[in-house]
Amino acid sequence: MGARRQRGVVLAVSLILLTVMTLLGVTAMTVNSQHENMASNTRQRNLAFQSAEACIREAEGILAGASLPVFDGSTVGYRPSFAAAGAGEMLDYCWNGSEADCDGAESLVGPQLVGLAEPCRFVIEELLITGLPADGSVKLAPIDTTRLYRVTARGVGGVEDAVAIVQTLYRR
Repeated sequence: MGARRQRGVVLAVSLILLTVMTLLGVTAMTVNSQHENMASNTRQRNLAFQSAEACIREAEGILAGASLPVFDGSTVGYRPSFAAAGAGEMLDYCWNGSEADCDGAESLVGPQLVGLAEPCRFVIEELLITGLPADGSVKLAPIDTTRLYRVTARGVGGVEDAVAIVQTLYRR
């Protein structure tokens, strides 16, 4: 009789151990899946950032050219300073619509990199330099003809949800 009771106990213990091992396996698979999702999100964010950087380089190539268009908003992608127009205009900027949808707030299209959901886009702003007298600098020296330009680029990763916006200043 004693042997039969032990066989029943062995069965119960082995079922409990099997349940615990199953729970550990499911937990390990869930953690591994979460790590894969985090790695994928990091990769997508990196792709979006690299796309925006490619547009920054494209814009710097344009700014290094011999001549530039007029920065009065009449040429697509070349704008006067957003600060002059009022804060918040950049929030309303149309990054991926057509000219009809954007109401004059279009951006330039940069290079299409392989594996990305859409090409990067960028805007070049001519910044206003204020605080200097019209005939010279604060130290009465002639005003330097150097101009500052702000480049804002928007890159998208392999999925449309991964977006990076990068800004830089360019002195010419």
